[in-house]
Amino acid sequence: MYGYKDRSNKGKYEYHRPGFLDTIPHLKLIRGVIIVQEKNAKTLAKFLKKHGAEIHIRKIELTASDKQKLKKN
Repeated sequence: MYGYKDRSNKGKYEYHRPGFLDTIPHLKLIRGVIIVQEKNAKTLAKFLKKHGAEIHIRKIELTASDKQKLKKN
């Protein structure tokens, strides 16, 4: 979901393997809590259900700083 860093056998090279969340803007609030734009909520929920995750969806009010971060991602 988050992707991971793949390293060569001696740690000489490092490569980011993309995950699902690399495809949509998001904020990782704490472990297990992800904030996405409303337009991406169904896509994320579908992905999580497919992988057997327990999900809870809530509408929240973002701060101006949070809104900027979501636009950058």
